[in-house]
Amino acid sequence: MRLSTSSVLFNSLPVEEACRRIAAAGYEAVDFWQGERFRANHVDEALERLGPRGLKALLDRNRLKLCSFTCFYIGIERYAEMLGVAGSGDGLYIRESRYYGTTGASSGATRPSDMADLRNQIRSVIESLKPALELADKHNFQVAIENHSSAILNSVDSFKVFLELAAHPRLWIALAPYHLQRDGISVEDVIGLVGKRTRFLYAWQNQPELKQLPGFGSTDFTPWLKALAEVDYRGYINPFMHEDLRVAPGERQGMPADEMSHSIVTARRYLEQCRAKF
Repeated sequence: MRLSTSSVLFNSLPVEEACRRIAAAGYEAVDFWQGERFRANHVDEALERLGPRGLKALLDRNRLKLCSFTCFYIGIERYAEMLGVAGSGDGLYIRESRYYGTTGASSGATRPSDMADLRNQIRSVIESLKPALELADKHNFQVAIENHSSAILNSVDSFKVFLELAAHPRLWIALAPYHLQRDGISVEDVIGLVGKRTRFLYAWQNQPELKQLPGFGSTDFTPWLKALAEVDYRGYINPFMHEDLRVAPGERQGMPADEMSHSIVTARRYLEQCRAKF
């Protein structure tokens, strides 16, 4: 069981301190976040202050690996070289698909009326990924689409169509159970369907605030981990939670860093206990 967690949990701290705390909590790798909407700046900070080899050196000092750069709405162009160098070929660029009637860089889709419409929409999304996949080939990294409520990729049919059309060997799924639960979709069934095409798994449940983390809410993660084992999943399992994104930056402080450090240790230990059951 390979465990990473996300730097956005420590978005008020410098990238060096976020890495130190993630390593001290017993995690193998880091998912770095970037984006104004999420009040996350660690990828820009690493690029501007450290550069590709400096980030790799920071990770090495902390005995960490680079799991991914999560860059919703902003693209990977600015960070492609750093992701390739620091990620050593395994680094993952995680991004959105396309949302229904929301604002943002990849919005404006209408809900598909039938399977043919769904196939056309997913084909269009995959076509839009060509520039990112060309950069992935050039700089040696991977690309993953996160499923999301109110997005094209978040139904059993949409996963089936994605698997049918996503032929590029560097194109994967970053699976978010939070959004499957929100839409009443079985997480275990989707894991079994998508199988090894999943490259990243958010250990994230549809609960409020701290209860989003494993071991804090009501979800038993054991069936999820067992389903991953049954498809021989080799990617990272990433305990994760969001602060309330509906409030403006500065209106609410995030969880204190010491409390978050303690919480992700609890989440890691809980996942280890779940795994030990089977």
